[in-house]
Amino acid sequence: MEKKYKYLTEGKIDPEQILTGLKSNEQITEAGAQFIFIGRVRSDIVNGHSVKSLLYSAYAEMAERIIGKIREEIINEYKLTGLEIIHGIGNIKAGEISFYVSGVSTHRGRTSEAVDMTVKRIKKEVPVWKKDVFN
Repeated sequence: MEKKYKYLTEGKIDPEQILTGLKSNEQITEAGAQFIFIGRVRSDIVNGHSVKSLLYSAYAEMAERIIGKIREEIINEYKLTGLEIIHGIGNIKAGEISFYVSGVSTHRGRTSEAVDMTVKRIKKEVPVWKKDVFN
C-alpha cells in the first residue's frame, strides 16, 4: 500500500511505526541524544460528557508543506541530525497516539528544546483541527 502523505497518517499512530523509527536511528552513530514527544488522546470530561475520541481533519496538502518547512527550519536552527514528525488524522480513540515527534542530535543540549519547539509550532501553524467525539 502506497503511503499518501509523508507527515500525516490516517488514524492512530501505530507504536510499531515509532519502534521502526527508533531502530533506524541506530544507524546514526554520531548521534548521542534522542528526545521523543508522544501525544495521546485524553478522555477529558467536557460539560459532563466523556470524550471517547478526537476527530482530526486537515488541509492535508498545506499541512504537509508547512510541516516540512518547520522540520527543515528546526533541523537547521538546532543543528539536529534528524527530526521525525507524524500526525494522525481521522478518528483517534482515547488512549491512542495521535502525534509523534522525535529529534536526534549529537548532544542532548538543545535537542529537547527542538522537539518542544516543533510541537509548539505545529500546533500553532499547521492547518489540523480536532473535534471532540462523545459516546
